[in-house]
Amino acid sequence: MAKVNLGLTVSDAGVAEERQSWAGELPPTGSYKGFVKVLSLGTIGPEAKNAGKPKLSVGVELRADKGSPAQKYDGFIAWGNLNLIESAKPYINQFLMALTDGSDEQFAAIQKAFENNIETDARKKHIEKIGRWNVNSPNGELPIMVSLSNKPFHNEKTNTTTQQVRVESYLLGGGGTKVATNGSAVNDIPEEEDTFDLEVEDADESILD
Repeated sequence: MAKVNLGLTVSDAGVAEERQSWAGELPPTGSYKGFVKVLSLGTIGPEAKNAGKPKLSVGVELRADKGSPAQKYDGFIAWGNLNLIESAKPYINQFLMALTDGSDEQFAAIQKAFENNIETDARKKHIEKIGRWNVNSPNGELPIMVSLSNKPFHNEKTNTTTQQVRVESYLLGGGGTKVATNGSAVNDIPEEEDTFDLEVEDADESILD
């Protein structure tokens, strides 16, 4: 039996956090309350129309009102991508507005912060703040409301079809966030088409790290 040196030292690193896979029923198409758990920077995949361009991966963890039938989906993370290209600006604005109370004042403030006041972690991977909005990815709790789709997705590479739940749009009425002067967010929630440059990609679990 031969010995092999893999050239990798692992004793100088810790252990990655365990994350359970979703084992419950998938949420059906509809609108849901939740919070932005993950907001990370990445690049569009090599086979997509805008390959190599930057994108944001958005992971929204569902969290329904107490007593709501949708509570059984609490903890499910729905994924969406926002391509950082010119034609996707309206969809980026849709996401940003959904983080606000819908007022012109907050919308203008978060747009300005998105353009020149984003803070990331040391790896420039996870977004921690957008101006006064504490994102705290990958452990964020910034309230938001989303529209989800649940439909079959056929993977031509593996010739398999699975049900895919993904974020279709970001809705007003879920953010309703009062941003304090210290930057903390207070939850105050009231009751693929190429033309749009939306590309479906499998969720990359590594962006949770």
